[in-house]
Amino acid sequence: MERSAVPSCTGRGSAPAGIAVCLALSVFGPGEAGRASTLADSPTDLAGAEAFVSTYCAGCHTERTKHVRCQRCHTEHGDVTFADLDLADIGAHAEMWEKVVVQLRAGMMPPLDARRPRADVADQFRAWLTTELDRAAWERPDPGPSPVFRRLNRSEYQNVVRDLLQVEIDAAHYLPADDSSHGFDNMAGTLRLSPLLMERYLAAAKAVSRLAVGSAESTSNRTYH
Repeated sequence: MERSAVPSCTGRGSAPAGIAVCLALSVFGPGEAGRASTLADSPTDLAGAEAFVSTYCAGCHTERTKHVRCQRCHTEHGDVTFADLDLADIGAHAEMWEKVVVQLRAGMMPPLDARRPRADVADQFRAWLTTELDRAAWERPDPGPSPVFRRLNRSEYQNVVRDLLQVEIDAAHYLPADDSSHGFDNMAGTLRLSPLLMERYLAAAKAVSRLAVGSAESTSNRTYH
């Protein structure tokens, strides 16, 4: 009878070798491919998300396909591949990941004739990605460029006094003409406030307040009987 080439785990003479083989088989189990496939179908954490991208996305979006029009989705792949993106640092390419969320929500990716995840699996990945984007935005807020301090120009000041206090004034009597940019005098970049101009606005406010509520000093005394 021909003996097996693989030592038995229970044989006497080959016990050490058999145990070694059994341990090796138990460690490697179904193999890396099977484990990655399992993770890809449960993208609820970083490892699962990486497996999802590797399984369903990275095959098309590679260095070789940069700027190449995809025959499946009929769109440009763009100049960023998934090799350039780090799922562990979503905030580094938040704008690109936002586009991925939109594509997944619309069901546009992966293409219909490509290998596609189940709908619930795609939803899990999208939910995880959305949560990570929200976390990145919270940790690294980007409000955009700081706005230039903007004041009311002379015309706006006159209109505000009229609307709020029902007092008609000629703002040109109190304030200098405003600088203009490209024909507009209400551009934030030109509406700076120097110390001298601040004094003019304060003087205008005092004059307007007297017109609105009157003066505390009486200029004449009258006796009524």
